Amino acid sequence: MPAAGTPSLPEQPFDRKAPAMSRDLPVMVGTCRTEQSGLMGRDPVWDTLDDGELKKRLDGLQRGQGEALFATYRRLYPKAADNEIFFMAATDRSYFLDSTILAGLRADAGGGKTYMYNFYRPTPVNGGRYFVPHAEEIPFVFDSLAKGAVITGPPTAEAQKLADQVSALWANFARNGVPSAPGVPAWTPYDSARRPTMIIDDVSRMENDPRSEQRRLMLSYGSQQEAYGRA
Repeated sequence: MPAAGTPSLPEQPFDRKAPAMSRDLPVMVGTCRTEQSGLMGRDPVWDTLDDGELKKRLDGLQRGQGEALFATYRRLYPKAADNEIFFMAATDRSYFLDSTILAGLRADAGGGKTYMYNFYRPTPVNGGRYFVPHAEEIPFVFDSLAKGAVITGPPTAEAQKLADQVSALWANFARNGVPSAPGVPAWTPYDSARRPTMIIDDVSRMENDPRSEQRRLMLSYGSQQEAYGRA
């Protein structure tokens, strides 16, 4: 695992400045909507979670904030099941927050453009209980739905259309540094003021500062990389 202070990683990436070694390179940064469901969601307990247990588990994400997190996410997602609320909150506290910090640092430093995405297309696998888990976008990126059916579910015409678009976005980014694809809106580079983000779904769209309230709430607790990412 890379360690800060070595030739391959001279500085800690979250030290309030973008690494100079990659300043001029275009970079794509993104997360899935419920990254943590793929890492934490195999236990059957998630299928019978109630409000009381959810509050306890949310308190484990940020000590003393279980009630506040529960109130915020229940208000924002009144129809969501308790397991989905936990996976969203756990993802926002970690993957999502830190990706926005990283993208903002790079964008503000100038140099190569930074492109942010959020992958929202849910998987039907296991009755949909994982929502949009870690690595869900990968079979779409590599246009390998048949081989990735265990993650994405059986290939469908709609899924293949999205795979055609997503694989083109990545291929064009690799080719010329700008992600683009037929049928997908023009992808605006990231900046820390508007925070334009490509929401990748069956119908993709650009959105400024998605999940902004959740991002600001988690930011008030600080980056998990700053808290736990150091030796």
